[in-house]
Amino acid sequence: MNVVVTIARWLGRALVLGAVYVLACAFFFPQGVQFLNPLVCADTLELDNAAYRPPPEPDNERLQLVCTSPEATESAAAKVFLVAAGSAAAGFALVYVAQRRSQVRAHIPGGPTIR
Repeated sequence: MNVVVTIARWLGRALVLGAVYVLACAFFFPQGVQFLNPLVCADTLELDNAAYRPPPEPDNERLQLVCTSPEATESAAAKVFLVAAGSAAAGFALVYVAQRRSQVRAHIPGGPTIR
């Protein structure tokens, strides 16, 4: 039981740190999150932080998180945030469950078992 709790706790911590890593690298070092390409971008597109402008819009000099290739560009910020939020939520859930499972059960004579 203790081994499972320990693994769940460390896996939860790793998922939370992974979410922070994905957000930081997505904006400042996109080569660090290239493993997300199949999950976030369409075929033949790669994550990059470049100037994204939809076809009818004027030039926009802000850097954004995009999936890009020589032929096309699409915004990827929402998908990357979804991956990071999902990872953080799963990590916090695992840490919470591990904490609950590691608490000592107390039994009050004549009463219910309390955690």
